[in-house]
Amino acid sequence: MIGISWPKKKASAKEQPDVAPVADLDAIIADPIPFRFKGKIHYIKPIELGEFMKFANAQVELSKSSEVDSLLTAEMLAKRYHKVVSSVCDSISLDDIMEMSQAQIAALYQLVVDAITGQVETGDVKKKRMRIPIYEYARQSSSKNAAPHSDGRQDKR
Repeated sequence: MIGISWPKKKASAKEQPDVAPVADLDAIIADPIPFRFKGKIHYIKPIELGEFMKFANAQVELSKSSEVDSLLTAEMLAKRYHKVVSSVCDSISLDDIMEMSQAQIAALYQLVVDAITGQVETGDVKKKRMRIPIYEYARQSSSKNAAPHSDGRQDKR
C-alpha cells in the first residue's frame, strides 16, 4: 500500500496573531450618519445589499438624467435626487428637497454618496471608515452630478 502524505492543515487566524489582515472589515462603521436640515437631525442609515441596489438604481437614474431628458425640469430633478436620498434616509421628503438650495442639495447628495462609499469619518479614532474600491463607481458618477462652481466650471473631484 502506498502512503499518502496530506499537506499539513494551515493555522487559523486565531493561531497566527502576528499576521496583519489585508482588510479589516470590522473597521467599517455601520452607524447612522447624522445631518441637520431645517433644525431637525436626520440620519443616513447603514444599508445592506438589497438597499444598496435601490440606491444604485436611483444613482444610475440620476446620472442618466442629463443624457436622456433634454427638457429636464426642476421637479423631475428633485424627484430623482429624492429617490437617491430616500434610499438611505427616509425622513427627508420631496418637499424638503424642493425647498433646498442647489448648494444644500449638492452637499446632501455628496454626503449620501460619501456615506455609502465609506468616506464619512465620524471622529471615532478606534473605528474609521475605510475606502472601499467596489464603490468607486458611485463616487465617480457623483462628481458628474456635482454642482457647478460659481464660475460655471463643473467640480472635478
